[in-house]
Amino acid sequence: MPRRPLLAATAAAQKPPRAVLYIRQSITRVKRDAQGNKTTELDTISPEIQEHAGREYCARRGYLVVGKPIVDLNRTGRTLARRKVQEAIGYVERGEADIIVVWKWSRLSRSRRDFAICCDKVETVGGRIESSTEAADTTTATGRLNRGILAEFAAFESDRQGEIIKEVHDNRARQGLPGSGRTRFGYINVEKRFEIDPVTGPVLAECYRRYIGGAGFTSIARWLNDHGHVTTYGKPFRYQAVQLMLDSGFGAGYFVHRGELLQGIHEPVITAKEWASYLAVREGRSVMPSRAKASPHVLVGLVKCGACQTALTARPDRRGQLWYRCKSRSERGCRNGMVKIADVEAEVLAWLEGMVGDIDAAAKTAREQQRRWDVAEDKAKGLRRQISEQDKALTRLTIDRARNLVPEAAYAAARDNIQAARDRLAAELDQVERDVIPIRHVDPLEYKGLIEEWPTLPVQARRDALRRLVSRVLVWAHPLRIEVEDTWSKTA
Repeated sequence: MPRRPLLAATAAAQKPPRAVLYIRQSITRVKRDAQGNKTTELDTISPEIQEHAGREYCARRGYLVVGKPIVDLNRTGRTLARRKVQEAIGYVERGEADIIVVWKWSRLSRSRRDFAICCDKVETVGGRIESSTEAADTTTATGRLNRGILAEFAAFESDRQGEIIKEVHDNRARQGLPGSGRTRFGYINVEKRFEIDPVTGPVLAECYRRYIGGAGFTSIARWLNDHGHVTTYGKPFRYQAVQLMLDSGFGAGYFVHRGELLQGIHEPVITAKEWASYLAVREGRSVMPSRAKASPHVLVGLVKCGACQTALTARPDRRGQLWYRCKSRSERGCRNGMVKIADVEAEVLAWLEGMVGDIDAAAKTAREQQRRWDVAEDKAKGLRRQISEQDKALTRLTIDRARNLVPEAAYAAARDNIQAARDRLAAELDQVERDVIPIRHVDPLEYKGLIEEWPTLPVQARRDALRRLVSRVLVWAHPLRIEVEDTWSKTA
């Protein structure tokens, strides 16, 4: 935005400079009561104190305070996101104020980049920012230097606090604890550890089982709300809250640290097999288009054109009969014709009956998969236990070094040996967990009673079941031919 015209600036100079007060108060302390409930305390410099200091400063300088103070409560100074500082800058840009007054420079921002951006925006249009308690005449080079030094101290303090928090989170992660001790649904805090809540723990497990059984995040949220459950923030459940809660894997014994899923020391509410089933269903639904999820047709998303491998879409004809039609028929001229949806579903159901009827083959597949599961799980548990022991050894060594019980050279050598051993174990664990992924399909034996339940199951439950059994259904129209490709025989 260009500077104000000279005439306007001259006219404005004949009147008292107009100032708008900007106030920010951030959360600095978090406490928990005996029941583990979180309470927060704001920093000691209240908005009232900041406003009083600002008004006194303006009175001494002969400034006219315009509008109400712009207040940001519970907002960090490390980012401009979700803050009203842009509103204060808008006063200057629109010519409604000449000066923005803050209590201290750190109230404006603790980010070097954001601080410079705010100052540049205001000064570009002929305004300025002043502090009521940290004087700096920004019209002079020395004053701008002083302001920069004070802003750098604020950024330094923010960086220092960030490094401390990072170290604390890393230390907790090495102990198998999440970085934050905030309350998790399904668990309670007992002496800085998480234990399964006897009331909400089974509810969390039921959420996973409902999703595996075909329910969506929205229906699970509705079920939770209908039974009087609320989030850890005391609010009703919504789609995203349920999704984040289940995807976090906390109920499966994991926690997220720096974007990585790590094994925690807390007890899971579901089994490893249920967690794998959840991941398989979640992955299947994530690649399914939204319209396919809402479709009343079971095979939408699975059925493909045998000629060009393009997805088939459901279309009614003039008489109301439903057909599958290749999407590329009109776009790329695929010659495969239309097929009645009822014929395709009947063929898939017949395949399903034949598959479930082959009990011997299904049982063999199930036994083989279970054996691989057991071996992999036992090995993974042993590796996690060894990694935990290495972490404890490193912690003890660090404490001994801090107490000057171990010389620096001996500490460095021991630390490197422990870290190298831990890295080898972590790499081996990663390989074991990757080897388990190909067999994360539910074995066909579990679907022995699926045929009897088929008429009563909702569409989403049938679709989820089929996606774990069927990789795709290929359809040719002339002559009619349908091929069903399973998901388990290639990984058995």
